[in-house]
Order: sequence, then structure tokens, then C-alpha cells
Amino acid sequence: MDALITYAGQHLAGAYMIYMGLLVLLGYFGLHAGVLALLLYFKWRRRRLVGRERRRGPRAILGLELIYGFVNPLVYLLMLAPYAAVRPRKAIDDWIEAVAWTLFVALWGTRILLPRTLELSSMARARLVRLCLLGLVTLAAFALTDLTRAWWPLVSGSGPRIMPAPPVVWLLLAFAPLYMIPAVLLDGYRARLAAADSNAGFLLPSRKISYRLAASMCVLALLTIAVSAFRPSDAATRRRIGQLAPTIASAAIRYDVDPALLAAIVYVTEREQLEPFRDHLERFATTAFLMDATSDFSLSKRFDLSIGVAQIKPITALTALKVCQASGQPWELWFKHLRDVPELGREWQLGPEAVAACQPPLLPVPVNKPEVVSALMRDDDNIAFAAMILGLYRWQWRTASPGWDIASRPDILATLYQIGFEKSHPHAAPRSNAFGARVAEVSRERWLQERFEGPRLARAPAAPLRR
Repeated sequence: MDALITYAGQHLAGAYMIYMGLLVLLGYFGLHAGVLALLLYFKWRRRRLVGRERRRGPRAILGLELIYGFVNPLVYLLMLAPYAAVRPRKAIDDWIEAVAWTLFVALWGTRILLPRTLELSSMARARLVRLCLLGLVTLAAFALTDLTRAWWPLVSGSGPRIMPAPPVVWLLLAFAPLYMIPAVLLDGYRARLAAADSNAGFLLPSRKISYRLAASMCVLALLTIAVSAFRPSDAATRRRIGQLAPTIASAAIRYDVDPALLAAIVYVTEREQLEPFRDHLERFATTAFLMDATSDFSLSKRFDLSIGVAQIKPITALTALKVCQASGQPWELWFKHLRDVPELGREWQLGPEAVAACQPPLLPVPVNKPEVVSALMRDDDNIAFAAMILGLYRWQWRTASPGWDIASRPDILATLYQIGFEKSHPHAAPRSNAFGARVAEVSRERWLQERFEGPRLARAPAAPLRR
């Protein structure tokens, strides 16, 4: 079953990425704007028609309603809203998405299930008109949040690093129709329902086609939900740890970290946080990250997603390499590929003593984004990066004060591993988060201790700290 779900997740993620890639490609060439112009022309032309011709409308509208009003919003709600980097996520987004799902199912369920020859009553039309108005408000809420949190920082220049203003404005104009086209279609549907001569026969094509469409989209939605909710079994994850045990032990010895801690991080991420669908989706999304290797288009920051068995972001790996370079490693890093790497304070000036924790996980050097991403895709290099990151946190705290050595605090090391370099500030009374506490709990389990007892005892002693 695990292999089947993994297979389905991989191919479904690939299909979604291909579909969204086509949407982006069409938007880049302005074809969505052309569709919007065509819709506005049809709307203007419809006002000049009367009687039966006005009620029917062109057949092209129906096709556009199915693509832009049904398929695209469904993909947005299934994929872009919960998974992709459309905008920074906030708590209110869950409520907006819940309302959007309710309205989406209500509107399209009504359109598909209504008898084709039945004349709608005035009360039914009034209720459907209200649903359309609520749908327009919800669509406006999505457009506003995406604009203010994702697009406006690019246009205004308040984001991290942006491309020149004209290309950003063009991208905004090119993709704005993806919000405006559903609004025009929904408003047209509302107008038809509000008309006195409204007829349900115009809603969708034949019942046979409608049911096939509804069944296909339901299968797609259920399959997406199923592969998104799937987690590998405990037995399967333990077997996975067993397969990776030699790699984990080798990386732990190299960077002087506890192999049980390293294995527990892999276990928790694989078993409790990372479903196969999301894993494959993030791997596909790194293509967009690499398309902007020098951060000229602000894509790499948005698509800096965790990848691999230990769930490491490429920019986090680059940050670790830069810290090691500052500590004495003679690595040549491509500076244009480091534009998104955060500037760390004096707390990360570790000195030459930390070179022991910075043995290169990457060969050959110089190091750039494609090489780092390629390494993170491989299990052995991904685990090596995880061990190096843990070792750097330990050295940072030991450098700040010998009494603050957190080598025996797996909960703190795992917490720092999750929150990132910028938030690591050594002090005398650290506290773990939920992830750190869970990793520490797993690292103390008997099966894991027995698995790594030999490598743990054979671990090289830490070098003395020189102040």
C-alpha cells in the first residue's frame, strides 16, 4: 500500500506541476488577458441581443466557464492555496478557504444537478443570486490577499530583491485575468439568474457530460486529499531508517553529532510531517527555484521549499556553507547564488575551531544553487547536510559559552534545526518547541538506541574549545 500511494502521489504531483506550468506559460505570453478581452466582448455583445438569442449566448462561454470557473478554482483550492508559495499563510486563510469550498460545491453542485428542462422558481433564482454574490466577495478576498501579500511587495519594491519594475508590472497584468475571468463569468451567471426569463437549460451541457465532469473532478479531489493525508506506517518508517542507518552513522561521526538524534529527525519528518505527495511536489517545485538561480526574479525565495529525507531548504544549506566559509573553509561560493542567504550577526562568527564541524558535504567546489539542490535530492548528501547543520548549532552555543553546550539536549538541537539560523540566539535557559520535544522523545526510544548503539559509542570525541 505504501508503494502504491507513493506512486500515485508522485504522478499526481507531476500532473499538477505540468498543469500549473502551462497556466504560467500562457500567462507569460498574455493569453489569459486575451481570454478576458474575449469575455468582455461577449458581455458587451450580449447586451445588444434580445429574446432567445440573449438567453442562449455563445457556446464558447460554457467552455471558458468550465476551464476558468471550475477547473482552475478547483486546482487553486487543492494545490496553490495549501501548498504553493502564493502568499505568506495566515490563520484567516483557513476560514477563507472553508467558505470558498462551501460556495464552490454549492454553486457547481446546483448547476450540475438541476434538471435541464425545469424552470427555476423565483425563490430558487434569488438564493442562487445570493450564492453568486457571496462567491464574488470570496473571490475578491482571495485576489486582495494575493495582491497585498504576494504581488504588491514585488511591484512596490518593498520585498527582498526584485526584478526591474516593468517586468513585474507585466507579470501582474498577465496573471490578474486568472482572478478577473472567474469574476466576469460568475457575474454573468448571476445576471442570467436574475433575469425574468432565466432558464435552467443554459446552465451546463447534457446531463451525461455534466455527470462525467463532476465524477472526474470528485475523483481528482478525493485522490488529492487521500495522498495528502497519507502517512507511512511505523514499520515502513523503521525499515527506512534501517536502510539509511549506515549513512546516518557515517554523517554523525563526521560532524560529531548523536546518530540517534539525526535518525529521529528523519523519522519524525518522514513518518509524521511529510506525505509522499508533498515530497514529490516540493521536488518538482525546485525547478522554479533553479530557474532563478541568481535571484533576479524573486522566484527562488518563494520556491525555497524543504526537500529530501531530512527536509532541508536549499537556502538553509547555502547558509550553512557560508557560515563554514566564514569559519575558515576555503570554499568558493558563487556570490550571485547567495543573494537570498540571510546576513547573520556576530553570534555566528565561530572562528577556526569550528572547521571540524564543516567538513565539505559537497564535492567538487565551487558551490552554487544547482549543485546544492542536486545534493539535497540525494539521501546521503541530504543527511550529511542535516548533520553539519546540527554540528554548527552545537558549535555556536559552545562558542557563546562552554556551559551552554547543547550536545546532550536533542530537543533544543531539533528545535534550532527547524526554526533556522536567524532565530538561534544562545542563552542559558533554552526551551524546545513541539517538533524538538517529539524528536527528543523518538531519539530515546529503545529500537533507535539499539540501532545506533555501536556508531554512537564509536563517535569521535569533540575537539576542545579554545576561547
